Amino acid sequence: MENQIICLDTSVLIDYFRKVNKSKSFFYELTKEYDLFAVSAITEF
Repeated sequence: MENQIICLDTSVLIDYFRKVNKSKSFFYELTKEYDLFAVSAITEF
């Protein structure tokens, strides 16, 4: 996809950081399709 920003939810980030094998996470799969990611201020906090 071109010029699209994906806003990540906490569940996506938690899944990524908890997995030992990062390549099996949903976030890893998203990186194959999208280049830009964002998190909300609430998620960052």
